[in-house]
This record gives sequence, structure tokens and C-alpha cells, in this order.
Amino acid sequence: DYRHLGLAKKIKTFVFDYSQKKYPEAKIFGITTGLAVMKINSDLGYRPVPFSELTDDPSFWSGCRTCSNFDILQRKENKMCLCTGMLYDPNEKRKPKATYTFNQKVLSRLKNIKQALFLKK
Repeated sequence: DYRHLGLAKKIKTFVFDYSQKKYPEAKIFGITTGLAVMKINSDLGYRPVPFSELTDDPSFWSGCRTCSNFDILQRKENKMCLCTGMLYDPNEKRKPKATYTFNQKVLSRLKNIKQALFLKK
């Protein structure tokens, strides 16, 4: 089980950074129903958008065929679904990340306590 290890965030961040290097002017978008993915996307600078701001390319939407909500998407002609569309536009100003200074010893101790409490086998 790889939950609560930050693996999804690491993968998503790596792919995001790679995409930005390879295509620096490209808008990056995705759709999801998962709150955790929305949080990761939001932290990366994505913002929620209506589906009309996403692509109308049928090959993208065909990737939704395996989703249990695909019938809703088809009925609404790819204009609405239960998913949330999220878009990163490199031309928009990004909010600077808040910087905090932490006592590393205290932070390490808290992390050890959390792991002891929640990662028991």
C-alpha cells in the first residue's frame, strides 16, 4: 500500500515539471473527481475551469470511455460531467508559495510521532 507516502504528488510534480520544460508555453489540463488530485493540481498552479475551456479533441475525451460517468459526459456532449476540469496556464501570474521556517528537529520529531501513530502494521 502506497497511500499517505506522497507518491502521487511526486509523480504528478515530476510529470508537470517535465511537461513545462518540454513545452514551456503549453497550457496543461486534466479532469478528475478525486479531491487529493485536485489538491495536488491546485498546489501546482492549476485552477478549476468549465469544460468549455478544455480541449474539444475527441481523442482526449475517448480516454474517458472506461469511466463509470462516461454516459453523462456523452449525454452532455462533452460539456459537463461529474469531474472537475483543471487548467494550468503558464501566462497567468502564479501566487508565490508561502515560505515558512521550521525547526528541523521539531519537524523531524513530529514526523516520527505521526508515522508511529498512523503507520502501525
